[in-house]
Amino acid sequence: MKYYIFIAVFLFCSCFDFNECNVCEIEISTNRKQEELLLSSFIKNYTVIPLETKDECLIAQIDKIKISNNEVYILDNMNNAIYVYGMDGMHHRTLFRVGNGPGEYLQLMDFDIRNNVLFVLDFGGLRILKYDCELNYLGQIQYETYSTQISAYKDLIYLYNLKSKKGNDYKCSVFNEKGEKIIDKLIRPENENLFNYNESNVFSLNGDDLYISPVYDNYIYKGEDLQPVYHIRFKGKGFPDDINIEEQDVNSPDFQFIVKNNYYVSDHFLIFDYFVEGERAFCVFDKLSNKKEIGFVSNDLIPDFRFFPRWGDGRYLIEEINAGILYEYFPSLLKHSKLRNLSLKDNPVIILYEIKK
Repeated sequence: MKYYIFIAVFLFCSCFDFNECNVCEIEISTNRKQEELLLSSFIKNYTVIPLETKDECLIAQIDKIKISNNEVYILDNMNNAIYVYGMDGMHHRTLFRVGNGPGEYLQLMDFDIRNNVLFVLDFGGLRILKYDCELNYLGQIQYETYSTQISAYKDLIYLYNLKSKKGNDYKCSVFNEKGEKIIDKLIRPENENLFNYNESNVFSLNGDDLYISPVYDNYIYKGEDLQPVYHIRFKGKGFPDDINIEEQDVNSPDFQFIVKNNYYVSDHFLIFDYFVEGERAFCVFDKLSNKKEIGFVSNDLIPDFRFFPRWGDGRYLIEEINAGILYEYFPSLLKHSKLRNLSLKDNPVIILYEIKK
């Protein structure tokens, strides 16, 4: 994997627009002169959490991080486990129950937490398993589609589906907690390029508001009825709306368009990233002033360090970094008081960036 130290870029634009459907149009210019965007302009502070390393919690890779009830939940698909840590980095417990019996799963894909219930998406078993936060088994929900992401929202469960060849194909399915399908949403185009694969987030939850934006989709939808609220347009580099992007090989070097990657919604900001010539750029849209800043981010809060969040919620943007990468590329961070005893074989380090309110 290639790691970048991002030299930041800043573009300040006050122009935005709402179309006839009350969708906020956010236009990203890809040709304007670029300057520096400081991380401190939208991040208040940061917290470094080294994860305890011992035999019962040797992390192979981190595929998702979520903060709930002052605990850190970590999905490790390679180990087929979920690790639970305290905010001090101390290991609390582990979910590892591979099998076909009650409370067991075949292959973890994703998870979510709501009202002290852990919802675990079992890709291999086509089911959702429920546990309390002490990891006691509560029951399961069976479903029919291969799904890769889950969001537990109010009394409903949202799944993001892979392509199916059975009848009408929808990107999103909604269930109640009894396992009854309520509705399918966002019909998928008939053709799809099978080489397209992207780990970007589909769901973003901020308080009582759920946002959904399918992979490669420049629309962001909100609420139970999935009404579009934002439309992102990359001026001069945006993919044409009249062509099915899922027929394209987005990962090909011949793909010359720009598409949204991860996105995060807080009370104050809509933040999303995208790649320009192999480097990760950001748009920070201020929902209060209707202004935006775009470009490559300079991490002025942690000198000589990158800014590479992969997860987030309404409060934090979350980054993880391997101990070996810290030693090789960012040794200055090892001077941090919490990292002075970090060894090359230790578990990854988590960095929580608190979003300004």
